[in-house]
Amino acid sequence: SGFFSVDVLRLALARFGAIELIPSQKFSISQPSSRGGGEGEREALGARKAAEAAGDLTQELGFLVNRAEHWFALRRVGRRWWNLNSTLERGPEEVGRFYLSAFLEALVAEGYSVFLVRGEGLPERGYPEEVGGHGRRDIGTWYRVSDLVAGG
Repeated sequence: SGFFSVDVLRLALARFGAIELIPSQKFSISQPSSRGGGEGEREALGARKAAEAAGDLTQELGFLVNRAEHWFALRRVGRRWWNLNSTLERGPEEVGRFYLSAFLEALVAEGYSVFLVRGEGLPERGYPEEVGGHGRRDIGTWYRVSDLVAGG
């Protein structure tokens, strides 16, 4: 049928490394708070740990989104966020850093399930032949990171 449960996706991601899918009920989607320590303390924690402590979703790896047997990803490429929904007519759409939380909140309000993707070992971004030949080039549409960042 092409529909995969969240458990199947968890197993598939586990083959790449220590990657977990965290449901939206277990993390805050709302805008980053101002809680936490001073700048020096945040720098010492590292970007991702500080982001986690402050609720800054823009520093995360990505999100998997599901509704009615359709999955899609929101993924950070460099410093930009992209909606990689295959139903978008014009291809990937950029999601502004300041809009990310509001976009995720709107998806949850519309009945989508949102999962935070966290961990180490995600496959490299890019064409299969550029990352060791893994994957099939003839399946789907592939975008180069430089094309996304340039808006191409």
